[in-house]
Amino acid sequence: MADSDRDETAAPWGNVPSRNPRFTGREDLLAQWDSDRDEAAARTVWGNIPPRNPDFIGRYELLSAVRAGGEAGPLALVGMGGVGKTQIAVEYAHRYSSDYELIWWVPADQLPLLHGALAALAPRLGIADVPGRSQEDVIDAVCEALRQGIPYRRWLLVFDNAHEPEDLQDLLSAAGGHVLVTSRNRRWSSHATVLDVDVFFRAESLEFLRHRVPGIDDDDAHRVSDEHGDLPLTLEQARALMGETATSIQAYLDEMREEASKILAEGTQLEYPLPFGAAWNVSLARISRHVPFVAMELLHRLAYFGAEPIRLDLITKGRHVLAGSELRNAIKDPDRMTNTLRAIERYALAWVDDSRRTIQMHRLIQVRIMNELSASARSAAQQDVHLLLAAADPDRPDDRDSWETYDGLLRHIYPSRLIESDEPDARRLVTNMARFLLVKGDLRTCADWIDDALEEWEQTTPENDPQLRALRRLKANLLLTQGLHHEVVFGANHMNTEEALSNLVVDKVPAAEYEDALRRDQRSYDIRRDHYGTEVHPSVALSGTAIARDLRLLGRYREAREHGERMFAIYRDIVDQGMIPVNHLDVLNQARELAVARRMAGWSYQARDLALDVYDKYHTTYGEDHPGTLAAELSLANCYRVVANYDASSQLVTDAARRCAEVLGPRHPCTLGATMNAALMLYVRGVLPTARARFDATLAEFATVFGVRHHYTLMCSINLASTLSGLGEWEEARRIGERSLEALREVLGEDHPLTLACAVNLSLDLRMVNEFERAAELHDDAIERLIRTLGPDHSDVVVVAEHHRLEVDFEPPAV
Repeated sequence: MADSDRDETAAPWGNVPSRNPRFTGREDLLAQWDSDRDEAAARTVWGNIPPRNPDFIGRYELLSAVRAGGEAGPLALVGMGGVGKTQIAVEYAHRYSSDYELIWWVPADQLPLLHGALAALAPRLGIADVPGRSQEDVIDAVCEALRQGIPYRRWLLVFDNAHEPEDLQDLLSAAGGHVLVTSRNRRWSSHATVLDVDVFFRAESLEFLRHRVPGIDDDDAHRVSDEHGDLPLTLEQARALMGETATSIQAYLDEMREEASKILAEGTQLEYPLPFGAAWNVSLARISRHVPFVAMELLHRLAYFGAEPIRLDLITKGRHVLAGSELRNAIKDPDRMTNTLRAIERYALAWVDDSRRTIQMHRLIQVRIMNELSASARSAAQQDVHLLLAAADPDRPDDRDSWETYDGLLRHIYPSRLIESDEPDARRLVTNMARFLLVKGDLRTCADWIDDALEEWEQTTPENDPQLRALRRLKANLLLTQGLHHEVVFGANHMNTEEALSNLVVDKVPAAEYEDALRRDQRSYDIRRDHYGTEVHPSVALSGTAIARDLRLLGRYREAREHGERMFAIYRDIVDQGMIPVNHLDVLNQARELAVARRMAGWSYQARDLALDVYDKYHTTYGEDHPGTLAAELSLANCYRVVANYDASSQLVTDAARRCAEVLGPRHPCTLGATMNAALMLYVRGVLPTARARFDATLAEFATVFGVRHHYTLMCSINLASTLSGLGEWEEARRIGERSLEALREVLGEDHPLTLACAVNLSLDLRMVNEFERAAELHDDAIERLIRTLGPDHSDVVVVAEHHRLEVDFEPPAV
């Protein structure tokens, strides 16, 4: 095109001299300029920027305005659907990439995706150890790093398709680089500098049509632009339709006018611009004659995914769930599937990214397709999407290697309304997604997801449904992780409270269940170790911690300590390799478990030192009211007691009992256990009447909540018997001891240290009521078993040999 023919409205030119048609040479300088520009772009950290549109047209003024206005604060590209807001943002990111050290794309139409994208930025900013470790804490650290410009001073964040400005308020205030928002919401004007994005200028429409529709003349281009209102999305559809069906421009325009008249006559309230509705109706009539039936079937299903890119593997690998469908047969044939995707793309109904193996459909097209479907077709399409999503479920939400897959599914589960499905596999994905969000630390999204699912399921699902029960357990675990108590949410008498309360008790009663747990955890450990090919992996180490806990609960303290020491070293390697931070809950839970095992194995001072370190880390990282902090405080108090630091032990256990009652509720196992331990300190310090009253009250609560034969209840009975003996009420102490010993032998076995502690104490009470022969037999048998179980040098063996009583205390279950 000659300089005299250039459309001066298409791009702003600042008195640039005419190009020299005879210019030659200087290739070395031009090449160096291109190289410098490309090298600068290559140094930029990129985060999920969509691919550049090679046919991008115009928008020069807006691109210049974005570049000029970034320093003034957040910018918002605001306009109706279909005008190309996202395309402008993508073009800007690519065109000016060399201006930035970091460019990060954030899908903002769903809050979980927004939060996940921001949290994923943390490693790129060198953020590893974050106090709290919830996703909100990570995002706060990301915002602070951006605000300070560490390590990148020149950065660009793009929030695509944001809804409410309030959703980004905290993030916008962190702006130290550039923040660019795309949105249909006009309310952004009070939170950012708004750049209105309207339809194409006529010159841009003409340029687009000249470029994309071969042979179109200016008059026809003007007429097509008029009919489409210069709307970019519908111009793209028109280009596709005219090019693929050899439709004459006049025939196409006549159909457009006819369809627009019908829509206006019907008085329909559209969720999209009128030109789009008319263009879609024309396209639908023509496409049905030219696009294979299976392509339309696929389109119907794509409409029920999210508007974010859909991995093609999600469809191709899940094809087996589309039983009896012609679509399934097409997907099985790679060539046929390729042809189907190309047909969809040729008509501008969706866009395939070959490099990323994804397909994406515009939101307006999704809405239009769903509106066209009959109720039965809508139901069938939605059900197939639910089954495809479920088929992609790795079924390993705790496995960090599966998190990328769950992140990919997360962008589609909300738009597809997965929680409405009654398919078992879909419901499994619902609970797995809740578990994934919980272990990942996205507690806010997890809470919303569980609440939405419970609201749906509790109206339609029997109370004994396993998935419903699993979801309620996750709700209880979430509240525990957040430091909240379920009674606050459900009410003290709600059935969920009782179920949640029982689920929070990790320690089961019969010893046989501990044995089963040990076998299961050992098998899990072996499977995970074989899968990852190493012990130094968070998932493998988590199973290793469970094995150590099982050994301790079985009373095999020496083995529990030895295994725990090994896992402690493995976690150090995991932390050193940067897999998880040093203050991660799994790391601290394992260390607390080891401290307990050390104490019970007789390593009292080593236990105290480790318990103190664990408590300090919990307190600093998660705060004084977190359940993990409370558990660590109780464990440290027990360590102080056994090394005779009674003042420190009393102070800690009294504080823990009060906080447990406030945070977890009066009947939580940790609250009752802390109250019992506080009473134990009164006993140790000789305040026997008060200790007796506390034990009496706590024993009644334990019996009500857990039953009279639970070992928590029996521990409290042992301590009550010791207090009664100290008060001279030996007959009552003997009676309680007899009853407790019988129950413990049945529940935990004759060789469990708790059973033997009860036997030792009972032998002393028998002596006080003159049953010397039975007392001696019981004492000798108990000390022999203790030596065999704990070793001859264990402190408990020494205490028993000197005919003293043994104290028993509560250790909180795993957090």
